[in-house]
This record gives sequence, C-alpha cells and structure tokens, in this order.
Amino acid sequence: MGNEYFPNASLVAGHKLLAELERWYTFQTANEAVLQSGGVVRPVRIEITGNRTSTTAKPGAIWTFGARGSQWRTVQLINLLNATTDTWRDNERTCKAPEPVGPLHVRIYTGTQKVTAVFAGTPDSATGKLHRLLFQKGTSPHGPWITVTLPDLTYWDMILLKGANTSSAQ
Repeated sequence: MGNEYFPNASLVAGHKLLAELERWYTFQTANEAVLQSGGVVRPVRIEITGNRTSTTAKPGAIWTFGARGSQWRTVQLINLLNATTDTWRDNERTCKAPEPVGPLHVRIYTGTQKVTAVFAGTPDSATGKLHRLLFQKGTSPHGPWITVTLPDLTYWDMILLKGANTSSAQ
C-alpha cells in the first residue's frame, strides 16, 4: 500500500495515462484565464435531460459546479455516473473508467447573466480546444436559462458562457 509520500511501485503510470495527463495539462494551460481566475466557485442550477446531477461529488450523478467573473461564467461537468465510491484514491486499481454519455441536452440557469456566446471544451478530446455552441434562451419559474447540446461527456467537460453579469449578488 502506498500513499502520497511513499508511492506504491506497482502503481506506476503507463504510457496511455501519461498521454492523457499531458492532454489534461494542455487543456488547463490553454484555459488558465477562466480556470485559475479566482472567480467564486458556486453550485450551478443545471438540468441534463435523462441524467442525474449533483452539486457535490456523489457517485451515480454528473457533478456540476462553476465559477464566474464579470464577463463570463464556467460550468464544469464531471462524469461520476457509473462511479461506485466517492473515494478518489484507487490503490487496488479497481475503479473503472467512466462510460461516455451523450449527446447531453443541458439547461443552465443563468440568473442575471446576459449570455452572448457559449463555448465548450474537454481535455478528453485530442485538441482540448473550446468550440462555439449554438444555444437557446428561455425562462421558467426558476428564472432565465439557456440550453446547449454537448456531443458527449467522458470524464470532464467545461462550458463557458460569455456575457456580462448585471448583478454582483448571484
């Protein structure tokens, strides 16, 4: 058994994992302006048709959270749908990779943000680049919302909503 200070030699990262980590670091670096902006991380009211969501990292759901600045908001989607535990350490190598789901029809409640453009990206793809998404606006008793369609979700997707927040209390 290993730990953070004395790694277990049998848990050495293979070539596939190292390539995936490189993609993830490239994505994080390319999107550093919003990922590391110091924006306030908040739960996000979000609905994904046919899928359970949670504002905490619970197995059996898509974990949703986000951050915002004065001209943008991010929504992070983490696929924990087929996770069986909330333990992040896998010393025995028993956790399976998540099964990709999609397409995902996502409704994001925007509060006072006036959304002008929506982008999405994931470190799970070869490029990790953000791509513009078409979106629709609407309103309900819960407030104004936008809907977008994501082609799929494997581990992690990020949605970036551009547009000014008209109130600081959100």
